[in-house]
Amino acid sequence: MPDISLCIPVHNFSAGSLVAKLSKEISEYSLSAEIVVIDDASDPLFRATNRVLSEEYPINYIQLEKNIGRSAIRNLFLGYVESPALLFLDCDVMPIDDKFISKYISAIRKGQMVVCGGINYPDELPSPKNKLHWEYGRKRESLPASKRNKNPYSHFLASNFLLSREILETIRFNEELKGYGYEDTLFGIELERKRVGLTHIDNPAEHLKLDTAEEFILKTENALKNLYSLYRSNAYALGHHVKLIKANNILKALRLSMLASAIYNQIGKGSLRRKLSNGSSDLKLLDLYKLLFFVALHKR
Repeated sequence: MPDISLCIPVHNFSAGSLVAKLSKEISEYSLSAEIVVIDDASDPLFRATNRVLSEEYPINYIQLEKNIGRSAIRNLFLGYVESPALLFLDCDVMPIDDKFISKYISAIRKGQMVVCGGINYPDELPSPKNKLHWEYGRKRESLPASKRNKNPYSHFLASNFLLSREILETIRFNEELKGYGYEDTLFGIELERKRVGLTHIDNPAEHLKLDTAEEFILKTENALKNLYSLYRSNAYALGHHVKLIKANNILKALRLSMLASAIYNQIGKGSLRRKLSNGSSDLKLLDLYKLLFFVALHKR
């Protein structure tokens, strides 16, 4: 039985470079590790590209015929891995350290149950059309472990993390969330609820694929719909973890929600959204749009 299973959920992206990088480290350092790739019903071109990886590398490749989503596919890995520890990596990230897996194995041996390595974004902007995503990633997600550990559960990201098999068997990703957004926030909340230890370390992976401004806004809107569903359920202490919920609650207490919804209808969904989709990378403007969009969901 391997010490660690490297779990890569894939959808419409080539995982070849990531698999090559991980396979090289396993081989060079004779690590006790397996690689499992599950393709979540990608388009035919990506299916063909990723399917051949099992011929080039000693990996377990599973092809799904129906898309099941970001939460369900992570839970599904339990049925295909053998080790007591699972290291999850999004298919569009690349480990930075040549001893990336080894650092996680050291964490396992120290008895750490859940470990987040962090995410980095490139120093140089790949293209102006990707600037909004790039700015957001660098300023809001790419944080050193020292800062993430001050509020560890709120900084949980599902793109690069390790956990024990026992934890995932007990705390599953919420499969009711559809599409992109807040599945990692909710998982962090559940870890805190169950008092599961969560440690952040400096073992980042670099985010390779940057969305265009329009793609990023669409994903953000879908994420906010997921957040609103969680908020309406009243089952989670979201205000402790999500700044937007804190802001929404303040507006509600001041009886300004109707005004905020009116502002969204007047300028939010029109000129404000266009400014962001046309290339503005002002994160304060993005925060305002997100708050107005969220408040307006109450009135729809």
